[in-house]
Amino acid sequence: MSEKKYWLRLAAACFFGGLLLFYLVLNLTVKGGKVSMPELKGLGRGAAEYKLSGLGLRMAVREERFSPSAPFGAVLEQDIEPGAAIKRGRTVEVILSKGTKIVNMPQLAGMASSRQARLLLEQNGLELKAEDLVAEEAPKGTVLAQSPDAGAEIPRGAAVSLLSSLGPAKNAWVMPDFRGLDGAAARATAQKMGLVLRRVTEKEAKGLRPGSVAAQSLTPGARVEEGAELAMVVATGVEGAGDARLADLAYDTPEDGVTERRVLITVTDALGQRAVYNRMVKPGESLKLQARVHGAASYSVSLAGVKVEEKEIP
Repeated sequence: MSEKKYWLRLAAACFFGGLLLFYLVLNLTVKGGKVSMPELKGLGRGAAEYKLSGLGLRMAVREERFSPSAPFGAVLEQDIEPGAAIKRGRTVEVILSKGTKIVNMPQLAGMASSRQARLLLEQNGLELKAEDLVAEEAPKGTVLAQSPDAGAEIPRGAAVSLLSSLGPAKNAWVMPDFRGLDGAAARATAQKMGLVLRRVTEKEAKGLRPGSVAAQSLTPGARVEEGAELAMVVATGVEGAGDARLADLAYDTPEDGVTERRVLITVTDALGQRAVYNRMVKPGESLKLQARVHGAASYSVSLAGVKVEEKEIP
């Protein structure tokens, strides 16, 4: 073997031997190295896990128990004493607090939302057993009563019952059969019942006198509540309606910098009341549309649920 080849092989052996030595040292330092066990007592579960992971350690919950002093989720004990030298990658077992065994029942009655009440129960380690609903003047979702009463000392995990509002009760009726009746009389009856006449259309109907009701959207004999929407079809030739005509309707939304709001335009004429426009509109937008009307007519404009304009249609 030549002297040159000998030195090349020696250099290669030294290089690869150095790489192997570097790997072994790195492996012992990083993976097999030791760290000092931190103090976990009093930390919340998330904080304890984060602290251990930063040192290359893992956490496992061995047990949960009630504690008169430690808050829910706090570390009560750890299986490795603080300051002990331990290898990276080791699992540390802990005991977590379930909080006090007895809690004071929070005040739920009067809260504006039963959802908020449920969240408060969860935060106190309590469970919602049942929620009964009744029609009341209080807004929908308001918590009317609770069991147990506020301030009562109860075990953590106990079940709680709520009584919540469905909102004000609505008048209910048996839907009349308007078919064959005079359209004007049917509209008057529907108005007294609190029904909303959204649409009236005309259609040829043999055997029916002009202006009488040929069809209705709500089933006769069915239970209907105040505020239900009603559509009717009347026989062509509505008495007192006059000739149909196209009316120009317009509205300019205010430039007040507010975001999009819903604009509702409603027409009232000899056929009743109906919505002809119902969309979200940007500030400063000008609306122009046409609607077919019969006889004396007017239209109103509501912006975000508030009536802002009402005009007669010539």
